[in-house]
Amino acid sequence: MTAIPQPIESLESSSSDSQIVREVSRCYRVQPENVPAILPSIERFMVLTTVCSGGTNDVASVFDLAEVDRAQIWVVEKPTGTIVGAFVSEMRTYPLGRVLRVWAGGGDQAGLDAFEESMGVVEDFARAEGCVMMEAECPPAVVPIMDWFGPIARVVMLRKL
Repeated sequence: MTAIPQPIESLESSSSDSQIVREVSRCYRVQPENVPAILPSIERFMVLTTVCSGGTNDVASVFDLAEVDRAQIWVVEKPTGTIVGAFVSEMRTYPLGRVLRVWAGGGDQAGLDAFEESMGVVEDFARAEGCVMMEAECPPAVVPIMDWFGPIARVVMLRKL
């Protein structure tokens, strides 16, 4: 798989009897041509895509968008190669700037922790793509889990037509 692996720096602390070294995870963007191959490994993390998108996307449409480079799929792996999370982002261009929006995904607790710790990888990608900021869109229940991302700047309310 062609990806941009960026390890998260290990955090070390010593105790009197031994040295504790935290696992080093990595977060990388799945290149569009590799989306079909990764699908079986991350589909379980995408089950809330319809909820996260307000009903505008499902799992299949996310993968379709990623295959044509209109969305980005990010994978979080443990050092063993076990995938513990996956997230979706997209570029949005507004009159005064471009943003990278993270709007779907999931993982186990290790995946969520590693995603938070690896945000620098995503930020570097966003800067390279000309983005001036990042934003996260998520269901209300996810807000407490994502409180590390930044302050709530606005609320999106939905009205079905």
